[in-house]
Amino acid sequence: GLISEQSTDAINGSQLYSLISQHKVHMGDIHNKINRNNKALRAGIAGSNAAAGLPQVYLPGKSMIAASAGTFKGQSALAVGYSRASDNGKLILKLQGNANTSGEMGGSVGVGYQW
Repeated sequence: GLISEQSTDAINGSQLYSLISQHKVHMGDIHNKINRNNKALRAGIAGSNAAAGLPQVYLPGKSMIAASAGTFKGQSALAVGYSRASDNGKLILKLQGNANTSGEMGGSVGVGYQW
């Protein structure tokens, strides 16, 4: 019979087998989604690591282009960036873009003023 919260029938072996089989399929789907999310998260962290490794210009009036690589738990990323210091050295602009092994890209831009 129908299995529900109001059911008073005993469950038979084929019903139990069907229920367990459906449960295994759903658990497998959940496991696969978790693994895909973990890979994407690790690749994103690798991108952040690559961006953090980019050197920055420090001499007034100068510009710099830079490249860096990052890794995290089996995932990798590359970053390229540009930075520029104002002629008086008080203002610095920095931008970067990165791509990771999950095929995703990220980027950032920042500006700083020092006195």
